[in-house]
Amino acid sequence: MIFLPLSCPFQAVRLDPGDSLGKVVFIVQGKPRAPEGVLKVIKETRLDALKAARDLFDQGMAFVTIIADGRVYTVDEFALTISDPRD
Repeated sequence: MIFLPLSCPFQAVRLDPGDSLGKVVFIVQGKPRAPEGVLKVIKETRLDALKAARDLFDQGMAFVTIIADGRVYTVDEFALTISDPRD
C-alpha cells in the first residue's frame, strides 16, 4: 500500500496494486499536551474514524482531529458530516 497526497495537502488516498483510482481514507490524529506522543490512525469509513477518535480521547489524548474531505475537522465537526451511520 502506498499513501499519496492529493491536490490538497490534508487529503490522502490509498492506492492498491491494480486500483488506479485509489480510495479515500480518514486520518485520525491524537495529540497529548506534551509535544511528543502524537498518534495517527488511518480508517476507511467515516464511522470507523469517529470511533477511533473517541478511543483516542478515552486514552487521554488532549486534542483529536480527523483529516478528511480536504479539511481538518474537530471530532464534533466531523460527527456532523455523518448522515448515515453505515457510511
